[in-house]
Amino acid sequence: MSQPGDPRDPRRGPPPPFGHPPRPAAPSAAPPGPPPAGPAPVAPPQPYAQPPYPQAQPPYPQAQPPYPQAQPYPYPYPYPQAQQPYPYPQPPPQPGAPYPYPPQAAPYPPLPQAYAPPRPPAAPGDGFLPFLKLSILRAIRLRIEPDEVLPAERAALERAGVTEPSFQAFLAWRRSILFVVATLLVPLLALKLYEVYGDDSQLPAAVTDTLRSLRTIPLLAEAAFCGLAWYQLRNWTRWRHQRRALAYGWLVFFLAPFAVYLYPLRSLASEMLGDASPAEAKAVSLMLGLAFSLQAMMTLAPKAVSLIPGMVRAATVTKLLFPGSAAPGWLIVLGAPIYAMFIYVVLIVPYQLTGSGYFVVTILGIIGAEILLGRGGYSLARPLTRADAITAVRKARLMYFGALMIALLFMVLALGELIEQLDFKAITVINLVFTFITNVWILTLITTDVLIAGLDRARGLTAGTAQLADDFNRQLATFIGQKTVAMPAVAPPPGVEVPP
Repeated sequence: MSQPGDPRDPRRGPPPPFGHPPRPAAPSAAPPGPPPAGPAPVAPPQPYAQPPYPQAQPPYPQAQPPYPQAQPYPYPYPYPQAQQPYPYPQPPPQPGAPYPYPPQAAPYPPLPQAYAPPRPPAAPGDGFLPFLKLSILRAIRLRIEPDEVLPAERAALERAGVTEPSFQAFLAWRRSILFVVATLLVPLLALKLYEVYGDDSQLPAAVTDTLRSLRTIPLLAEAAFCGLAWYQLRNWTRWRHQRRALAYGWLVFFLAPFAVYLYPLRSLASEMLGDASPAEAKAVSLMLGLAFSLQAMMTLAPKAVSLIPGMVRAATVTKLLFPGSAAPGWLIVLGAPIYAMFIYVVLIVPYQLTGSGYFVVTILGIIGAEILLGRGGYSLARPLTRADAITAVRKARLMYFGALMIALLFMVLALGELIEQLDFKAITVINLVFTFITNVWILTLITTDVLIAGLDRARGLTAGTAQLADDFNRQLATFIGQKTVAMPAVAPPPGVEVPP
């Protein structure tokens, strides 16, 4: 318990404000009596006088307001810490003198920014380049799975009434191939235009103009087919309408250079010779015809050589779509040896011109690859399940591509010697390679459409002919010497005559 006169006594109340005289102590609880004798009373101190400061312009600040009534301090010291004296104002700066304290510019408040919601992640295949990359990967393959169809493609197909998953995957695969072909045709056209019109020929002007006019016709057909391909991309969900337009346009695109080279270019020798002797005219015309025949081979060979690979790829695609059909397998069996002999005829010409052994290795490699492909076709020439068809195709293509890669390696070396010896330009070889690749892809698409339409027509023609199929099996068994198996008699359908 606090003693009387203790600074911590709660009866004393709050401390006096700073600068005021102390308050008298609270009366003690002692009994009344005469006041004790003590020293004389002292006058209360006066407030501190303000020191004279002539430089200060504003008046001295007033005293701070008194502290609010507060509870007694529980601290061991009686009064709070004294406040620091008020700082004296600085004198005003003299004219021409630097300001003692440079003012700090207050920063501008940040401008309110509009709220931008986060962008959703881009869908696969959204944009030209992403879809081109996706389409190239699709075009290299023979089929895609139904779950690989893009959401936008699936929505467009459902709006067009296509709901079957395998058919949706087929149409999405066709769309990618058509997009790749249409894209490749644009730079290919530019390269061919430069090859035809960008080079200064050493031939007479009349001959050069005639050659350029003849080579312009295939360019116009190729440009028209490129425009058709870009236009038909909008109809990729309408398969029946699109396949007819593409088939007719491809026929013009394919046959235009073949029709141009029916013109006898040897007849242009008379315009080059003038008044030459008959022997010189004959020799020059022979050399000119040989040069033009070589140019025709370089132009027509990519289109002709791409026929069988396009047909074989289309047959494989059709077999994977309809594994219960045996017709695609027989196309592979028949196309493989035909392509081997065709490659021999085409490549024997540059081999005789250059004498390079690389062409021999290339011919043997391609023939071996086609033999392996033909053997794999036998396993596809019968009805199969989808899983068995995929396994058989994968096995046949693995051996086929192994031999084909070796042949293509030597083909590059052989073409290098051909360019070096015959002084061909690099742009000619680039056009040759890109033309072959483009034709194989577009032929895969066109031939697949033709095969599917043919299977549909065969389905309609064989409806209700089960009795004829049984008779065919008996006759075939008799021809090959197998014992026939008794089959139950089946009544022919109405309107079908059974042969005797």
